[in-house]
Amino acid sequence: MWYEFDTTTLISICAAISVVLFAEAVYLLGFSTASYRSRVNRRLKLSKDQPDREAILIQLRRERGLTSDGLLRFGMQWFNRLMLESGMTRGALTLALIALAAGAGAFFSLRRAAALLVAQRLDR
Repeated sequence: MWYEFDTTTLISICAAISVVLFAEAVYLLGFSTASYRSRVNRRLKLSKDQPDREAILIQLRRERGLTSDGLLRFGMQWFNRLMLESGMTRGALTLALIALAAGAGAFFSLRRAAALLVAQRLDR
């Protein structure tokens, strides 16, 4: 066959799959859908603490990536729509840091896997 897996390659693949599944389990435990459903009426929850409706609206707009006037904050319209429709309340900097960390992790893991494959081929 053109693809032959030895024991170490199969163990590495299974370990990578288990790491991905573990990360997904941690994510699902931390961010359950029940917490999302309880935050549906966030405006009403904020109105208990602040009587000023305009201040509540400005706070909600800023959390969703809009300016206090309701305009899009970032220069790229597709990115603004993505942030607005996703409901993400974190800023663009946090999103960029998460993407950078995930990209770096993928890069270094693929680099390590490629080095292992080259070393295995040289040993044959």
